[in-house]
Amino acid sequence: MPEYMEFHTDYIHIDYFINNTSSENRLLKGIFIDATAKELKSGVDLHGSPAASGHVYELESSSTILRGGATKEEKKTRVYPNKYATPVGAATVAIYTRKLCLVGVETAPRATILEFKEDNGRGESYWCQAQLFTHTNVQIFTVDEWRNGICKVDRSTRGFKVGFAFEFETHVLAFLTLDLLIQAHWSDTRQGLPHSPADIVMEYPLFLQELVTWMIERRKTNSTRTSIAMNVIRDHTDIFCGAGVYTIQEVFHRAGLSPNLVEFEIFDCPSRTARLVAAYYHFCLQVRKTAWLFIKQFLCGFLRACRREDHALYAQELAVYGKDRMNHSVRFKRLLTQFKSCLEIQDGSESEWIRIHGASGVPFDVFEPDHIQHALEHKGLDLGSLIFGGALWTKLASDNDLSIVEEENTLSKYFSANEFDRSKTWLHPEHYDYLFNASSLRQGMTAWSQPRLYCWSETNVWSVIPVYPVLSHADVSSRALKILEAKKATKSTVKATKTKALTPKKVKIDVLDENMRMALLLQNVTQHSEVYTVGPLDFCSVAQIITGGGGKPIVMVCKMDPRKPLYCVQRHILGAATAKLKGKGLEKKGIDRKTKVTLLKKISKRQREDDDKENSDTLSTLSSSSPIPPRKRRRSADYDIVMQTNFGSASQLPILQRRSSSSSSIWPSSSPVPN
Repeated sequence: MPEYMEFHTDYIHIDYFINNTSSENRLLKGIFIDATAKELKSGVDLHGSPAASGHVYELESSSTILRGGATKEEKKTRVYPNKYATPVGAATVAIYTRKLCLVGVETAPRATILEFKEDNGRGESYWCQAQLFTHTNVQIFTVDEWRNGICKVDRSTRGFKVGFAFEFETHVLAFLTLDLLIQAHWSDTRQGLPHSPADIVMEYPLFLQELVTWMIERRKTNSTRTSIAMNVIRDHTDIFCGAGVYTIQEVFHRAGLSPNLVEFEIFDCPSRTARLVAAYYHFCLQVRKTAWLFIKQFLCGFLRACRREDHALYAQELAVYGKDRMNHSVRFKRLLTQFKSCLEIQDGSESEWIRIHGASGVPFDVFEPDHIQHALEHKGLDLGSLIFGGALWTKLASDNDLSIVEEENTLSKYFSANEFDRSKTWLHPEHYDYLFNASSLRQGMTAWSQPRLYCWSETNVWSVIPVYPVLSHADVSSRALKILEAKKATKSTVKATKTKALTPKKVKIDVLDENMRMALLLQNVTQHSEVYTVGPLDFCSVAQIITGGGGKPIVMVCKMDPRKPLYCVQRHILGAATAKLKGKGLEKKGIDRKTKVTLLKKISKRQREDDDKENSDTLSTLSSSSPIPPRKRRRSADYDIVMQTNFGSASQLPILQRRSSSSSSIWPSSSPVPN
């Protein structure tokens, strides 16, 4: 799933482009895509096009190419706008004749919405929604970077694929992916575009409504709800949109939730649900506050470019994911110590136990209000009473001059109507006699802990808060009874429901060892591998800056960038291979012969092209000028060393003459010819 930080960065990147170019330079001239493997195999619409050799190609108005998700072929849509499409076989009409001008951009969860206007930006609006299914990165190239760089390197070599791209007068706006899982929706009206889930920051009341509707549906259709909540949230992408692999782990940490709590343990608890919402709101608002300040320093014109060491910078914005240590308050440390102590005591008994609120030996949640400060200070959110309970929140809000909203929001009404016990907050009352440690989120963090690395369902999960051990079980008994009463079940149904409700799903959770944890730290993954992980810089389509002669920075828009000298290409390719060795501690050993041969083979084609061009230029020069005198040849140091070995002293060395095709070897017959 695309992360909130990524698609919000794409939005501000495009908005910056629109606000800093003239309308004449934003007239649409062409639409380009990369072909899928299936299209390449079938050859549909590709005869005679650059796509046949793996290059990006321009769509014609008669193109019927579709894009969409990995499944549901019937829901895929046409990339070329239907309004301007022509029938197959009819005369092609170039898109530039439509005089469409890009005039605006909007963001939505997992989508970027572009507004075009006809008649050079003065006519009717025409909308395009780029639907993102996996990690997608927006790049804005100059026409030179696009035509002479990206278009001349095949998709397997350049390291990324073009989902689709819009060419304008001076620049090209491209949506770049690894897997071409992207979709274009075109419409005459904004309302005609597909519905996008609510953005928690911009549409908070609507987000709560959609969340409550989802919770009700889950209770009706999946009464057990004993799957791990983190997995459920990631699988149902229409609610917590943008909460991908690393975002959801950061949100659970901020909410003070153990990573392996099951679904009903969170969504049947008013405090835990409210904390999850508040943590997600805080995370997303923080993204909106910091994204532009972060990304603008890496724009070369409108191109997103950075050095390899810059890939790890976004990790500074994260608390636990891929981190070696996490700074926190003394209060958080005390709560964490108590949590671990309870688990150790329970494990020592070697008997199964149930996670019942308030029971002896059952730990409280490790929750620090500092981690959701944006949400608690926001006047309109009204989550404090659900999180802390009415009485405690009234005191804490009063002490911090925070307003208390009298009218209940949608989430509060839901829990009140269904008679959930708000007193079961899973918060230790003795630790919340004050709300925030300091006025700033970065102050008061005087302690630290090391996140652990777990793995389940083929996903690595980082958390300072430990997972509950295998001998502990969610408290399903009282909840199962409520389900039975609500359904007014028959005897046969009662029996089936009891059995199902009291059998939580078990997922094997592995604790990865220290070597694996160190290898997967972001400081290592981003520097010593090509596994793309987090943030708007750590992706294959971000242009790379390398150091050229005299320390001059050189921007490579892709691997094997044909606009750059060959030594830059070699430095780029071999530098990436050397970085991988550094991650293994093998940099002194150097790149092994087999790997080096493989890498140089990739460069050899480019070298032959350069040689052909150089030879062509040389022949052209020779044919139009006087003969060039032969070059003086310098004697190499290796030659001197060999001659000294055979002749005794440098004064006795023979003078090296230029060999003719008929001459014999210059090397003495008694000495071996060097390789």
